[in-house]
Amino acid sequence: MSKLEKILFIPDCHHPYVDLNAWNLMLKAAKQFKPHHTVIMGDFADFYGVSSHSKSPDRSLKLKEEVESTKTALDQIKSLGAKNNVFIAGNHEDRLLRYLQDRAPELFDFISIPKILELKEKGLSMFLTSRHIRSENSILPMMLVIVEESHTKKH
Repeated sequence: MSKLEKILFIPDCHHPYVDLNAWNLMLKAAKQFKPHHTVIMGDFADFYGVSSHSKSPDRSLKLKEEVESTKTALDQIKSLGAKNNVFIAGNHEDRLLRYLQDRAPELFDFISIPKILELKEKGLSMFLTSRHIRSENSILPMMLVIVEESHTKKH
């Protein structure tokens, strides 16, 4: 009989504009849950500083501060001890790519979400943003592949 593995799904945090009470409650529950796998389901970061939408004066953080806050949150996810950590980029992460594409295409090959968030160094695998995933695919089959791969590696 196979052992069930626990997966923690983390949707739409929008760091650094996350509700800190909700974030801290999730971390507390996640420590008790002890997930084998974590899946960040997109919009983990907000990238408000490079958004093409009108900006509110209430959100005055610079991009560097947004990135640092997001990296700190990723460290908190890593500290949960899951053996697999998956980062699926959403439309808010895509803001950076659109910004570069529209305003600094010469830098497009030098700057990426995995690089600036240090995903590899933090032990996270990244899937392309949801707009790049064909419609017949979904998160569930990807997760089944990840779980199956980790299960077969042990034996």
